[in-house]
Amino acid sequence: MKMYPKLPDLLKDFPTFEDLPFNSERSGDRDLFRGIAKGKHAENMLLFGKNGSGKSSLASLLAHWHSQSTGFQFPALVIDAKRIDLKSLTLTDPTCRFQYGTASWCIINELDKIDTKIQHSLLNIIDQAIGVNFIITANDLTKIDRGIDSRCGPIEIIAPSPKDFAPYAERRLAAAGKPMALSDIEKEMNEVRGDLRTMTRRLERLINL
Repeated sequence: MKMYPKLPDLLKDFPTFEDLPFNSERSGDRDLFRGIAKGKHAENMLLFGKNGSGKSSLASLLAHWHSQSTGFQFPALVIDAKRIDLKSLTLTDPTCRFQYGTASWCIINELDKIDTKIQHSLLNIIDQAIGVNFIITANDLTKIDRGIDSRCGPIEIIAPSPKDFAPYAERRLAAAGKPMALSDIEKEMNEVRGDLRTMTRRLERLINL
């Protein structure tokens, strides 16, 4: 169990919600996430989609921005589902600590990688953890226990297209003193088209050239 994996690097790339590129076809989801980031509301969510689409990064950033907006002092609790026995995890477990109010968000990554019978043991934790919001990530929604699906609203995360990503990349390149035309950026990103992770890596290479 760990706190905010790579959050400093994420905040360096995406210091505010408006810096985060989204797929233009998912404007409704963007509005929902903006409200969470600004602390207007919070809810349990199940973010699912292809590997590299940005699910885990979005989860960590949303939890951070919401906590900052609401003045909550403690970081989110981040759990890698493959490395913890959820069947034995309880509210009194010292690694969980929800009863002390030390986390307002709990992020559980790659829940679809473990057996649904073990996933089912998470239901009581979600129901009893008053004041804690859950963000669960998964690649394959069909491998998620139905009880979790009903408690955490499923939202499909689709990586931004090269066209969606280009304005963000243009700002980053200009700030680094290496301006590039949008059309050239789109061409670069089309070469690695597929997910947010690979486009971000390509951008870093362009900045460091």
